[in-house]
Amino acid sequence: MLIGFTGSREGMTDLQKQKFEIFLKDNLASIKGFIHGDCVGSDTQAHIIAKELGIFIKIFPPDNATLRAFNKAEFMAPESPYLTRNRHIVNNCTMLVATPKEKIEAIRSGTWSTIRYAVKEDKPVFIIFPDGTTCELNPHI
Repeated sequence: MLIGFTGSREGMTDLQKQKFEIFLKDNLASIKGFIHGDCVGSDTQAHIIAKELGIFIKIFPPDNATLRAFNKAEFMAPESPYLTRNRHIVNNCTMLVATPKEKIEAIRSGTWSTIRYAVKEDKPVFIIFPDGTTCELNPHI
C-alpha cells in the first residue's frame, strides 16, 4: 500500500500526530511507501514519523518555495503548482491519509480539495480530525 498524505500547514494537533503514528504502526507490514507534498506543518511532522518507522518516502514538492519544508527523501518528483502536486499525490497513492485543521469541510482549503479529489478518484481516505476522531471515506482496501 502506498500512503498519500495531506494536512494543514499549521501542523497536526498532538491527537492527530498520535492517531497518525498508530495508523502507520498498525499498517506497517503492508505499507510500501509514504507520499507527501513537502510543506511546513503537517507534511513535515508526518515525514518525521514515517522516516522514524523506516518507511520509503516519496515527495511531490510545490513550485512555490514560500511554504516548502525541503525535506529529504528517497524519491523527489519535479516541482509543480500546489493543486497539480496534490493530484500527483492522490494519483500515485493507493490510500490517502488527511489531517485537516477543521472538522467541517472547507471550500478554499488545499487539504479538503485533495480529500475531494481522492474521493472522486475512488481512493480510500482516512481522515484524522484535530480532536483525534477519525472517519473513512471509500473504505475498500
